[in-house]
Formats: sequence, structure tokens, C-alpha cells
Amino acid sequence: MKNRNEKELKGLSRRDFVRTGTASALMMAFGFPLARVFASAAKEMGYNVVTWTKPHYEKYYCMVIKQNICIDCERCMDACKKTWNIPDRPDYYRTQILERHLKQEGKRSLVEFIPVLCYHCDAPACVLACPTSASYKRKEDGIVLVDPRKCIGCKVCMLACPYDARYFNEEIYAIDKCTFCQPILEKGGIPACVEACPTGTRVFGDLNDKSSEVYQLLHQIEKKVWVLKPEASTRPRGGYIKV
Repeated sequence: MKNRNEKELKGLSRRDFVRTGTASALMMAFGFPLARVFASAAKEMGYNVVTWTKPHYEKYYCMVIKQNICIDCERCMDACKKTWNIPDRPDYYRTQILERHLKQEGKRSLVEFIPVLCYHCDAPACVLACPTSASYKRKEDGIVLVDPRKCIGCKVCMLACPYDARYFNEEIYAIDKCTFCQPILEKGGIPACVEACPTGTRVFGDLNDKSSEVYQLLHQIEKKVWVLKPEASTRPRGGYIKV
């Protein structure tokens, strides 16, 4: 098991987020997280960050993570890398698993595992930040993608994303990220990470389908559902629940 700690969880990163010269210069120039800047500009996307309503898409894909049943087997991560030929480097990933140590009085610390990925936000800071429109939302389903032909490698979107869900792939000289396995979806399949999970931690589906498990999980009232970094006002399409 990799050495991960609570400090890493709070930063949502296994790696130093600001590691490039471009990123460092931007942080020094602005002096505060870019995610908040672009979250405040979410109205440009057509959403009011106070009175937000769900946008209309033919398919409204969402992933709900049953956080307390993740066993950190990392099969989701392995399946993702194999499916999309992601180079075998620890800082190259489309999904990862963070961990948090919870102190218990008189007992050993309780370890929680928290899978994270791109949440394909409805007010994505990364899309607003991209100077070349390489990052964009698909009109038919709102999935956030990156066009490598337009990407100039400036890494501004990496800074803007509050979830550390992007990495720079030096082999293609472009940003890469989770796509909800969009090519597989178009063939009627499900994301590779969901299919590989042995415990059913990851639940994926269309929120427009009221019979789907994701719809049922998000509309029940018995258990709390939460999102990461709600203060970023990006309206993520990924929720967490303990079952």
C-alpha cells in the first residue's frame, strides 16, 4: 500500500500540484488558488452559483462512490491505465485512491479510502481557465474532455481544477484526464474503473433515468450524500455516500 496521509487528502493530491515553472509563476502572480477565481466566473457558463439548476443533456452521467466499502485494491486504477494506455508513472493517472487516518480515542486509527477522479463539473473551472478551448464540455452529455491538438501544455487548467484530476502527459505533450470512458459509453458499456471494482464502490449511470441506481442514491433521504470541495462552486457530478 502506498504511503498516503491525511495531509495529502486535504490537498487532494499525491504529488506536488505546483511543480512546473509555468504553474509556479501563476501562483506567485495571483497569490491565491485559481479555482476560486474561475468558480466566481461560473456565471459565464450560464449557471448561477447560488440558485443552480441541473442543465439539460440527452444523457446526464454521474458517478456516486460508496466510500466506506472501498478496500484500496487499486483494481480501478489498474483497469484505467490498461484501458487507456496511461504510462506507468505514479503522477500519471485518471483516477486514484486517497486515504485518511481518523483518530479514535483508545483505539488504533481508522483508515478510510477515498477514490477520486474528474467529476465532469457543470461549472468546470478547468474549461473556464483554458486559453485555447482545448478543455471543453460536450454539448450532448456535458462530459469534460481535452482536445490534445489544441492543448499548448500551459497547465493553467491543472491549477484551476480543485480536485487535482488532471496530469500533463509528456509523451503526447498535452493534458490528460478521466473521460468517464466516453468511447466505451458510446458503445453501450460502462467506465473501466466501475467494471473492475470488486466491491461495487463505484456506481455510474444517467441521472435522467429515474430507475438508475445513481438517481436512487442521490434522491434517497436516509443517508447523507456529499461532494468534495463544495466551496469551489464547480457543481461536480460525483457524490459520496456511506452505505
